[in-house]
Amino acid sequence: MYNDEREKQLRCARETLEREVYQQSTQLHSTREQLQALLNACMDSAFLIDLKGRVIAANGVSAKRFGMGPDQFVGTCTYDLMPPELVETRKARVIRVVRTKETLRFQDQRKGMLLDTRACPVLDEQGNVVQIAIFARDITQQEKALTSLQKQKEQLGLGKIQLEEVNTALKVLLKEKDADRADMEENIMASIAQRARPCLERLKNTYLDRSQAVCVENLEMALNEVVSPFARNLSSAHFGLTPSEIQVAHMVKQGRRTKEIARLLNLSRGTIDRYRESIRKKMGLQHQKTKLRTFLSSLE
Repeated sequence: MYNDEREKQLRCARETLEREVYQQSTQLHSTREQLQALLNACMDSAFLIDLKGRVIAANGVSAKRFGMGPDQFVGTCTYDLMPPELVETRKARVIRVVRTKETLRFQDQRKGMLLDTRACPVLDEQGNVVQIAIFARDITQQEKALTSLQKQKEQLGLGKIQLEEVNTALKVLLKEKDADRADMEENIMASIAQRARPCLERLKNTYLDRSQAVCVENLEMALNEVVSPFARNLSSAHFGLTPSEIQVAHMVKQGRRTKEIARLLNLSRGTIDRYRESIRKKMGLQHQKTKLRTFLSSLE
């Protein structure tokens, strides 16, 4: 009787234990499936290794980068799959993570890829590092883009320097041109003052008939126009007056009337009127009451 009761208790305990084991196994399987789903959702390499480099769990991206399927990759030693030149460096980094218990971030190259990698410690209940989670992102294209951008910046900088040099050279040339023009104008003015004007004054003091006097007066006005900034303003692209219009404008500015201008230039009054009208039109005065002489005086 006692043995039957004892056997019954043992059977119940065994069944309870089996149910608990089954439930725990089911829960563990579910947890592993969830963990695997999380790993596979990551677009970067993600895998878990022990302190000897053996893969405990991995996603498809990490396995593919090592040329394997996920089932093949799990259980292998990562050190056996790496190029020899990376093995010692990777072991040293694992030792550092174990010693510091802190995440370590680094970059290395493998199979033409530049990988930005993080090694994160996994601690047990006593706070000791027992596993390491590895996350690696391929930043090859990003780095190429940054390098290309840097080259473009350098080229733009070089182009800017060249442009500045060209601008400097142009400024120097413009200054030289202005200096040459100033020298030329000074020479012309000196020549007129020293040669032309004395001759003109001597000619004016001789006995001249009316026609000769008019010619001398016109010659004097022409010389004045040559050295006058006013004349250069009238002939600029802003107004574009012809030489004859400049001569008429100069006389108008001096206060001479149409009849007098016609006599001095040996032209008809109608011709002078047409010149005056053309001058007003080119200066935008044809519909204004502004006197031509007043406007011309403001240009000096």
